[in-house]
Amino acid sequence: MLGDKIKILRKKKGLTQQELSAAIGVSRSTIGMIEKNLQGTGKETLMKLADFFGVTVDYLLSDNEQTENNEEIKKEIDYSLSIKEQEDIDDEAKKIINELSMSFSKNKDTLGEEDYFAIENAIRTTLEAIKIKIKRSLHQKNIDNLFQFNLMVVLGVSTLSMISYIQSVANEVINDYDDLDPIHIVKSLKRVEFNTQPLTKNINGFYKYISPNRQMIVVNENLSDENFCITLFHELSHYFLKHKNTLLLNSSLTMNLKEEYEADLCATYLYLEYIKKHRSCDDINYPKRVCELIKHFI
Repeated sequence: MLGDKIKILRKKKGLTQQELSAAIGVSRSTIGMIEKNLQGTGKETLMKLADFFGVTVDYLLSDNEQTENNEEIKKEIDYSLSIKEQEDIDDEAKKIINELSMSFSKNKDTLGEEDYFAIENAIRTTLEAIKIKIKRSLHQKNIDNLFQFNLMVVLGVSTLSMISYIQSVANEVINDYDDLDPIHIVKSLKRVEFNTQPLTKNINGFYKYISPNRQMIVVNENLSDENFCITLFHELSHYFLKHKNTLLLNSSLTMNLKEEYEADLCATYLYLEYIKKHRSCDDINYPKRVCELIKHFI
């Protein structure tokens, strides 16, 4: 499994978990959980591990246990972006942020310069990841498909244990809020600033972690009622799952990131419970993402 291979490769280099975590920019506890096969890792960290150990992502995710005298393992492929590609991404990120600036023009006090800078960096990072993904797909199409359909299974993590954790968090929310109305919930959270804005069509909303005592949730006001409801549950899920990323964009471009996938699962569970309380399930036209994830809770 992935964790076993990481542990073997780390020990071959004579590194401690702390030294490996510092080298690739993650916490020591994360390395420990990965090596015990109790936690997966996102694409970016997986690529960092592959680059650090001089192996391919294919090898880390395959059943091949051989680590020596294997030319396929040692083969390094350059997926870095050219200067032209980086410039194109910068231009596209600025174009999107300009559209966002226009969308926020009615509420100039809502977001400051630092907020826009964080959003632009998040967009740029997403676009870079997509470009690299396209390059990698020429060599490993199967990996992208597996990430698309079940991120956690690809990384050797027990989906059942993850679902169990998501349900336990969601059930605490259900017990604390009788009507389970997402609007009532978000307005009751003193540490969360909530508002709606006319965001671009590619962004449903976002969750911004500012400090332990201050978070921000923004939902695209142009969404349909059902999509608005599931999106607000999604952003609330980041809060209840204690995600601390500086900025998490709720977009079709980012839905396979670890935190977004977890929030999608939690939101789906909360949404289904909300529907049971307030509406007839037969009359509901479920949002697309709910239809994709509902199988985990039936």
